[in-house]
Amino acid sequence: MQSLETLKLRLTKAKTSLILEHPFVGSIALGMPHTFQEGVGTACTNGKRVLYDPAFVSDLTDDQLKFLVAHECMHPMLEHNFRRQSRDPKKWNMAADYAINQLLTDESIGTFIPGGCLNKALYDAGQGMAEQIYTLLPDQPGDGDGDGGIGGTGQDLEDGEGTTQDQAQQAAEWKVKVAQAAQAAKMMGKLSAGMARLVDQVLNPTVDWREVLQRFVVKHKTEERSFARPNRRFLSQGLYMPSRSGERMGPVAFLVDCSGSVGDDELAQMAAEVRMVHEDLRP
Repeated sequence: MQSLETLKLRLTKAKTSLILEHPFVGSIALGMPHTFQEGVGTACTNGKRVLYDPAFVSDLTDDQLKFLVAHECMHPMLEHNFRRQSRDPKKWNMAADYAINQLLTDESIGTFIPGGCLNKALYDAGQGMAEQIYTLLPDQPGDGDGDGGIGGTGQDLEDGEGTTQDQAQQAAEWKVKVAQAAQAAKMMGKLSAGMARLVDQVLNPTVDWREVLQRFVVKHKTEERSFARPNRRFLSQGLYMPSRSGERMGPVAFLVDCSGSVGDDELAQMAAEVRMVHEDLRP
């Protein structure tokens, strides 16, 4: 394994190379602390800092290290650390990695690290969005597509720190960083069309109607409480509290557009969402 001083020098060179060749990503990289820590496995970020495993980095070429630095910086740039919600962490990590690795490969930023998540067909099917790619991934991914890490060995995506409000604030701060980095790259004449589209998606995100529907129906379920059957948890403390009688939702009506502008794929998506509401909430 290479010495820590050698690794730090290589990391500095990788960030410098990104600034010169890909200033948009490079500006983001310079604005984050990068630290080596044994036992990480590969590398990981929580949106505030990036950790690298010395053993993993020692085995990488300079171009692969450049890819790794860009990859970790892209996670918070695309708000992956703040958008997981109740999704499975490992599967969400994979979906985010598929989205990032294809972007970096298309932009020729560094060299892809074998064993990671890269699948052009899956990326296109999910329209490059981690949420949509997530829905296309099986619960138990097969071998050969990576297992969620940048090099196929572990998690590299951590949830943002703090409360939901704290994470929302961090996500807002990242939007400012993205806008500033994009402006700097544009002034240098080095903001590619692909990265310009990415910036537009980050600053002006398209709302996923399925997530809006899910939030709406969950918000409108009711939870009845009754003193007819006291909550036994509090009886030992001398407290007579009501118990839950179950979560219920009233009648729900779905109106599905079946006009000529709606195809079989859209109808199938609508049917799937209706089925999910029925199975999860039992209206």
